[in-house]
Amino acid sequence: MKRYGIILCAVLVLLAACTSQPSVEIRGTVICVDEYGGLQPSFTPADLKASGIAYGDLLTVLIGDDIVVTTPYVDAYTQAGSMSPCLCNYNRAY
Repeated sequence: MKRYGIILCAVLVLLAACTSQPSVEIRGTVICVDEYGGLQPSFTPADLKASGIAYGDLLTVLIGDDIVVTTPYVDAYTQAGSMSPCLCNYNRAY
C-alpha cells in the first residue's frame, strides 16, 4: 500500500515518442487507483487529442523521478498485449 501512496503523489509526464513529430509534454497527477489497479490521471483524452496525441502513438511516461515506461495509447487494454502497460481510454466519450 505504501507504494500506491508514492505513485499517487507522483507526477505523470507524457512525451510523444515519435521521432517524426516534436515532443509533446503533458503533466498531471494520479487522482485514483481503480478496482483493477489502473491509475487514473488528472488529464483527459481531450487534453491528449488537443496536444496531437492519437490512438496508437507510443508514449514515454515518467512517474515520479525514476519510473519510466514506454507505452501505447489505446482504447482497449487488450490492444497492448497481456499484462503490458498502456495508457487506455476505455470509453471514448470521456
